[in-house]
Amino acid sequence: MEDNEKFGLKNGYGGNNNIKIGGMNMKLPSHSYNSAKKIIVDNVGKDVDFISKVSRGKIIKNEGTILNAYNNIFTISTNIDNKDDILSFSYSDLINHSLRLKIK
Repeated sequence: MEDNEKFGLKNGYGGNNNIKIGGMNMKLPSHSYNSAKKIIVDNVGKDVDFISKVSRGKIIKNEGTILNAYNNIFTISTNIDNKDDILSFSYSDLINHSLRLKIK
């Protein structure tokens, strides 16, 4: 049995949005990753306010501009402590709520 079949995936990719864990079928939300990516792609160049949870409970609250959207990550240009910086985030950061965006 192929690894993909063990996990309930078809054609090497999660096309059916099901995953098997311990013999149980679990339905993955089909909208999560794709909708998170679409929101970012549709708003490239727009200003955002964001709250990001980082290590040891530290929270960054700031504003910036969505620069680029790539396959697995996106970047936000920001000015933290009077220093221009580019931060990168994954779309899963939006899904698991370690990053919250408010698009202006």
